[in-house]
Amino acid sequence: MSTGAVHLHQSVAITIEIELWKLPECGERADIPRGEHAARLNGAHRLRTRRAEVQNPPNIHPCATEIIYVTQGVLEVGFITTAIQALFAKTLTVGEVFVFPRGLVHFQQNRGNGPASVIAAFNSQLQGTQVIANTLFAAEPPVPSDVLAKAFRIGNDDIDAVKAKFK
Repeated sequence: MSTGAVHLHQSVAITIEIELWKLPECGERADIPRGEHAARLNGAHRLRTRRAEVQNPPNIHPCATEIIYVTQGVLEVGFITTAIQALFAKTLTVGEVFVFPRGLVHFQQNRGNGPASVIAAFNSQLQGTQVIANTLFAAEPPVPSDVLAKAFRIGNDDIDAVKAKFK
């Protein structure tokens, strides 16, 4: 472990402890740092590493912007704007960074032949996460099928079939 000082202003200094963490295995998550270390740097406990062999499905963080740094693999990432419903997408490789603005629907999909790994961080301790499909099709009590059928312009039976896949 090493210790350093970050100077925010000449009269203010914050000591940050830096440790090395082992990246989790594929499919696992590890929040870093925890406990007393996180208390020393406000918000540091929201830094995390994530490895994914499958997609991070469309989701929203209503209270935070997310930034990712690719450490392994190839990822297709993107977000959808609210004003013009435009998709901003990019394929990322090792060493590239992407920012998902607060409150916008976004996704990450592994496009490589092996695992993909990112380091992700939020600008809030309480970013909130809503996975779109789970929110719509797995809510309890359930969202009425006719409401979803009108929104997706399909029949109630089709909605019920999708809901059944979330049980």
